[in-house]
Amino acid sequence: IALSMSLMEGTGSDWLSLALVDGRGFANSFATLMVGVFFVAMVVTRATGSLVLMRDGRVAVIRGGALLCIVGIVVVILVPAPWAAVVGAVLWGAGCALGFPVGISAAADDPEHAVKSVAAVSAIAYGAYLVGPMLIGFLGEHLGLLRAFWPLVAIALLCFAIAGAAREPARAETAPAER
Repeated sequence: IALSMSLMEGTGSDWLSLALVDGRGFANSFATLMVGVFFVAMVVTRATGSLVLMRDGRVAVIRGGALLCIVGIVVVILVPAPWAAVVGAVLWGAGCALGFPVGISAAADDPEHAVKSVAAVSAIAYGAYLVGPMLIGFLGEHLGLLRAFWPLVAIALLCFAIAGAAREPARAETAPAER
């Protein structure tokens, strides 16, 4: 989950603006603004994410985020209008924003192995954030950047399918006398 969402986050931050310039012919200033929109969507989602997580739980948040990413990326790929770039950047940024934090939280669920698990998930996620966009860039060199975003849709679908792995451990009900 953290790998998938970090790959989508890294790709959006590294390649969204160039894809909009080269693939859509948008002005550099507009494309750069869209990366800003992407990051603002991520910040707002992370700032409000605790409320959503408490209400809906990790699995629903990951699945919802994966769906937002899918819709956002598909809109960026298929719709050549400036408004679509705005909508796509917002949905893509909001969709991938909670993947890393939720992945880290899930890794920390087992107190006995939390340190090692969090370290492993962090290394995998940061590796995806750094290496994944290079692979997308390689694909973009041969297919065009907009077409190179299609694997992200498949990865988001995989993330949706495996979201259950982030389920919170069952919480024991406390007895009334202990409250």
